[in-house]
Amino acid sequence: LPIDAKTIIVEVTEDRQCPWNVGQWQVTGKQCQKVEGKQADVRGTIHSWTELLLGDLSLQEGCFLDKFEVTNQKMMTVFPQGKQSFYDYF
Repeated sequence: LPIDAKTIIVEVTEDRQCPWNVGQWQVTGKQCQKVEGKQADVRGTIHSWTELLLGDLSLQEGCFLDKFEVTNQKMMTVFPQGKQSFYDYF
């Protein structure tokens, strides 16, 4: 997923199915690693993140609907717009 930022700290605040996803994640280029003790740029539940990353919701819409909390306003434009596609052939 092309994120237009050098480094971003995202936080998953709730995931009932996979609790190991909850926490802060540092995304740098094509790498993602779990971190602790950093201030997240964007916070939301796993469901909100899924909507955002699959293109069903923009970050602006998510903030308006109280699905995200943004502490760094520069992050409002780093996520790509539009629907993502998954191609699977059987």
